[in-house]
Amino acid sequence: MSQRAEPPEPGAGGRRILEGRLHAFFAFDVANAIELEAIPSVLRPGRASLRRRRPAPEYVEYAVAPVDIALGERELGPHGGGARVAASARLFDFGAVSVCLTLPLPETLEALPAFAQALPQEELASEARRVVEELVREIRPALRGLGLNELVEDYFVFHLGALDRPIDAEAFLREEAALLAATLCLDAGRLSRQQIEEALRDPVSYSPGDLLVADWGAAIVCDTDAADALAVLEFLNVQLVELRFLDSRLDRALARFSEEVYQNETLWRAIRGPHRVAIRALSELTVEAESLSERVENAVKLVPDVYLARVYRRSAGRLGLPTWSRMVSSKLEALRHLTTVLRESAAARRAEALEITIILLIALEIALALLGRLGN
Repeated sequence: MSQRAEPPEPGAGGRRILEGRLHAFFAFDVANAIELEAIPSVLRPGRASLRRRRPAPEYVEYAVAPVDIALGERELGPHGGGARVAASARLFDFGAVSVCLTLPLPETLEALPAFAQALPQEELASEARRVVEELVREIRPALRGLGLNELVEDYFVFHLGALDRPIDAEAFLREEAALLAATLCLDAGRLSRQQIEEALRDPVSYSPGDLLVADWGAAIVCDTDAADALAVLEFLNVQLVELRFLDSRLDRALARFSEEVYQNETLWRAIRGPHRVAIRALSELTVEAESLSERVENAVKLVPDVYLARVYRRSAGRLGLPTWSRMVSSKLEALRHLTTVLRESAAARRAEALEITIILLIALEIALALLGRLGN
């Protein structure tokens, strides 16, 4: 009986990387909205666009083009080895900012897994936080409903712009499977065959010479010009932080206002309007959440039969966006149901209060009439 072949070591490659960059994306929610036209000109803002390098309809584009700002080079702290990174930011009208920190990849493909595992993730995250805090101070007049919070989503994209030998996507995936999977998992250790297959299960190619494969925390893009794919991956990371932000807000609202159902009502409060504050807050939150969800979802116009749509759909699945979207939709529905319950409860209690008030008024009128007769 033939024995199953073991997965090759991650260093089985031996190819040289002629041009390669790591793009570390960090997404933040900084405000309810950003007035892109009000960003100070001193920052030299420029409008971003989705470059259509492959056949695609004209409407494959941002609904509202975000603003790009180049922020120059910065040096990481001591735990980052003093490495220098190029920093840039992309600002979206719905209140999100994506910070990109770029640094060069090692010279050989076989060094990628060790490079990925040794990434100074905490230093990169801290630097991204410093970048966004400085940027928020500079663009404060353009922010509506400032609210920079602790939520952040990171995503690492290894862009292989040129290797010493052109690749054939299918052969490259097969021959360098262990190395690519280890890089995606940010783990230079030996991976099981099952883990390798899981990490590489949704590759996307347009031609034999390009490849994109995404996992939940990182992606590898092999293409001479990957600006379009990078933009889609960055936007997916922004969508993820916005969905997490919405999910957190809805969780807090449900926990806070669910207790309203069990509150004891006084007669005066029932007459004035029970749950009035809660119903108004829930209605406003529902409208805000639905509006933000729609703006985020429709911020990029893609169609099902183009390359970037495939990149978006498959990568979104790997990042777990469909699951987060379902969770947000479910909590929005729970919020609507809670609002309906409170409104019905308020209507019932108002009716009861009116009945009691009418009875008291009738009783008072009878009492006054009896007192009048006794006085005569």
